[in-house]
Amino acid sequence: MESPTRNPGRSARQRRSGFATSLIAPLLLAAATGSAAAQDLTVQKLSCQGNEPFWSLEISQEEARLTEMGETERLFRGSLSRLDYLDPPWSVWRGRGQRDEGAEEPRESDLVAVFRAEVCLDSMSEEGGPFDRRAVLTLPDGRLVSGCCRAAVGLDANEAPLADFEDVARGDWTGFLPRLAETLTGCVDKGFVGPVDKVLGAWPLPRDQGLVRALMQDGARQDCVAEQASGQVLLSDAVSDRAAKGRSEGDPSFYAAALGPPLATCGRLEKVVLPEKGMLGWLHYKGPDCSF
Repeated sequence: MESPTRNPGRSARQRRSGFATSLIAPLLLAAATGSAAAQDLTVQKLSCQGNEPFWSLEISQEEARLTEMGETERLFRGSLSRLDYLDPPWSVWRGRGQRDEGAEEPRESDLVAVFRAEVCLDSMSEEGGPFDRRAVLTLPDGRLVSGCCRAAVGLDANEAPLADFEDVARGDWTGFLPRLAETLTGCVDKGFVGPVDKVLGAWPLPRDQGLVRALMQDGARQDCVAEQASGQVLLSDAVSDRAAKGRSEGDPSFYAAALGPPLATCGRLEKVVLPEKGMLGWLHYKGPDCSF
């Protein structure tokens, strides 16, 4: 049995060994939900570089980070647009430069980057294999540079449909999600020890409490118990390999909005938006097209 990680200030009642596991074992046996049609894949991130002059560019949906030789990294805020209907597909990123906090200089002009899906060879790169995108950038000072990129392709989280919690056929753990929204938020924000990769499920407990189980970035699982009404964290424990595992644990997984959308390459995504709470994050269902 792994040693639990304790939060200070808890009562002796809350520190009883096996508190979470013994109560939730019967509750982890919710039926798995059915799988809808798989969603389309499209470019979500790009990692690019070029020579003479040397530059590198990391792009996500709303952010780009540009580095040129001898200069500090520059941040740009904007958006990535995809023209997937073209053959081959094209993508365009456009954003405005952000000044450093406290700086008096005005923001930089726009950065515009255009990407075409094709094999691109960088003879000066130390990385093996070809790149899968060719890039042309217009830098803020008007210079035009070119290079190669590797694209990370996944489901478009921005176009994901809203999760329908009124659907009585929803047979997985997400049927509890509207009731446990505060529990989920409290645990994700301050209930786990270490960075969270994804939430595997949330279930109600007696005494108006709830349990949230998460997969951490180091591969370990942790349980967090919090109040349903306030989200106040009561307990966090490492999960034993022998702990009960529900049939719907991890399918779907939940990704908090504060941590950004997942890069999912199969299955389907749903947005979690609740009245008076707004956007909480995304659910990812593996689906029959997922091999993991």
